[in-house]
Amino acid sequence: MHLLSLLGCLGSVLDTGGIDTGYDTDDQPAFSVAWGEAALELSVTDSDNVILFGLVETDSGCGDDCWTGEDCTYGLQDTATAYLYCHPVEDAALSLAYGGEREALEEGAETVFDGPSREDGTLHADVVTYYAETEAGRCFVWGADADYYSDLSCQVPAE
Repeated sequence: MHLLSLLGCLGSVLDTGGIDTGYDTDDQPAFSVAWGEAALELSVTDSDNVILFGLVETDSGCGDDCWTGEDCTYGLQDTATAYLYCHPVEDAALSLAYGGEREALEEGAETVFDGPSREDGTLHADVVTYYAETEAGRCFVWGADADYYSDLSCQVPAE
């Protein structure tokens, strides 16, 4: 588990109940994720300090087979191996080639997801939740089920 993720996100909730977290809500990064034919592409605007990116399959349709090993926080434990990957972001962009191997995933270069859609035709964009973390420890979550990360008190980026 990334200690930076946990410590940095504790005070940065979206609804602060009037408490000043020290963060300017107008100073939030904007995220764009595109599921291309050969790779997933992330771009970040309005911030040059996003340093980590994670993604997790959070659809009830995949049941126990949901891929959670690239979520940056909780990971995936199967019978013999634990997987916990987190992708470094450089220069506000990231490209992850599809089809990486669980056992030897190259963080920052590839993802285990095998393309823009599942075998049943469901688009990954509809069933994946995303995580991003800044140098200051602020975390942001968006996508299919932001509640997956609810115990981290991350912010949901402005649309």
